[in-house]
Amino acid sequence: MLPFILAFLVFFTIAFCAIYESYDSLPKKDFHYTIVGGGTAGNVLSNRSAEDLDISLLVLEAGNREPRKRD
Repeated sequence: MLPFILAFLVFFTIAFCAIYESYDSLPKKDFHYTIVGGGTAGNVLSNRSAEDLDISLLVLEAGNREPRKRD
């Protein structure tokens, strides 16, 4: 049951996000909260915070610009 719940939370978080490459391309510049790190804890925290539709939330993730190379 736990894997199903975790998979649902990850999908739910990804389904309602937008990815921007630079700060200048963001549609708005003011946010109520900023979460640094979109790992496991960051995604759960952003998912919980997004339940309140009156707040705006920014999640920052470094990520990779280059795709992974597989041998």
